[in-house]
Amino acid sequence: MPDSIGQKIKQIRRIKGITQKEIGDLLGCSEAQISHIENGNRTINMDDLSKLSKFLGVSYDSFSIKSADFVNFRHDASSTNNVMSQDMLNDFKKFAKSKIHGDEE
Repeated sequence: MPDSIGQKIKQIRRIKGITQKEIGDLLGCSEAQISHIENGNRTINMDDLSKLSKFLGVSYDSFSIKSADFVNFRHDASSTNNVMSQDMLNDFKKFAKSKIHGDEE
């Protein structure tokens, strides 16, 4: 069973019969970059993960993101920026609160 976001992307992509090139075209990157994401050598930002979930026709939760996966980096030509969408920040706050208070949500 895949346990990283990249492995889950690869599994879902293969099940759906979608190529790395098709995903690269969607996200504006190369097949090699998608391969690096799938193999855990590169991260994917939350905006791209959201686009990808819609493209693959799966819910965002299909990637079962753990707290350690919340910090992702976007590699732009001009700079490297720490990117976290507002939805992901809210999800992380909810997750952290449940762990601190022992709530099972």
